[in-house]
Amino acid sequence: MQRDPELVAFVERMYDVFATGSPDVVAGMIASDPEVLGIGTDPAEWWVGGAVEDAFRAQVPQMHAAGMRFRAGAIQAYREGSIGWVADQPALEMPDGNRLPMRMTLVCRRDGDAWRMLQFHLSIGARNEDALGTELTI
Repeated sequence: MQRDPELVAFVERMYDVFATGSPDVVAGMIASDPEVLGIGTDPAEWWVGGAVEDAFRAQVPQMHAAGMRFRAGAIQAYREGSIGWVADQPALEMPDGNRLPMRMTLVCRRDGDAWRMLQFHLSIGARNEDALGTELTI
């Protein structure tokens, strides 16, 4: 396992797409595989295969038009052979300047000279007391 600066750059480019509003760029970053999986923050956001690209094509322009932008946290990116994985705590910056802390993981595969997403999961953390109704040891 080794750190991979190319994967860090891959994630930074993905975040920048939301600033430009161009979903075509992100669509090119998704592996063409029927088992690609995307999990978003909304309970209905569970996409498989081509639905992942469809979701990006719909949501990137909407988020851009609303003035939302991702800000990278301390991106952790590793690879072993042609498989890479990433974890980050980005913030979704809202038009009024407020930032919503998020958590994101990616699994990527090297296809030729480019990395492509196989799986992503984006979530908004909730306190155990709020989500489960009880406090758990952290």
